[in-house]
Amino acid sequence: MGTVDAGLIYGDVRRAARDVATAWPGVIEADDAEQEIWAKLMESRDYVRQVTDMDPPDRYNALRRIGTQVAAQYREDYARFSGQVHYGTEEVKALLEGGALTRGHTDTATERLDLGEGLELLRKRNQGYADALVEAYLLGTYPLVTGAGRKRLSRARLALTQAMNNVHRNRRTAYQDGPGTREVLSNDTARYVTSRPR
Repeated sequence: MGTVDAGLIYGDVRRAARDVATAWPGVIEADDAEQEIWAKLMESRDYVRQVTDMDPPDRYNALRRIGTQVAAQYREDYARFSGQVHYGTEEVKALLEGGALTRGHTDTATERLDLGEGLELLRKRNQGYADALVEAYLLGTYPLVTGAGRKRLSRARLALTQAMNNVHRNRRTAYQDGPGTREVLSNDTARYVTSRPR
């Protein structure tokens, strides 16, 4: 059995990792995605050979799938241990294509809240992106025939993903740090704190 030159796919791994990091903002960085993709590949010499022998487009898609699986696992682990959610662009796209705007169809009430508030936040930050999403996923009138139209819609989904992550994070912070969440002081401690010279 001969050796496999993994250097042949180095650029493809790096590009797939960057794209995964862009698609999963706040979940995984490009460097981490790259390392994780390599770790998965190196589990089997046969797997590296199989990926190396693929045509470039198929190779890139396979590497991106590996990175996406890793990012999804990162998000699941993060959500499990922190109680927070991070949306990925593919997940937001699936929500939109699944009728979240037209029929309010989401898996959870949290998704529905995050989508609605995220769209409002996006409207304040970039009205054009918000309008493109409404035209495409609510009205069905957005022109998708041009490459520029598809690219703009892709950027709008990324901006919405970031906005949804922001509103979810801010809601959680308000819940954790809002009224009634401060530590209760004993009467003696309260008297001491309020009587100290400032």
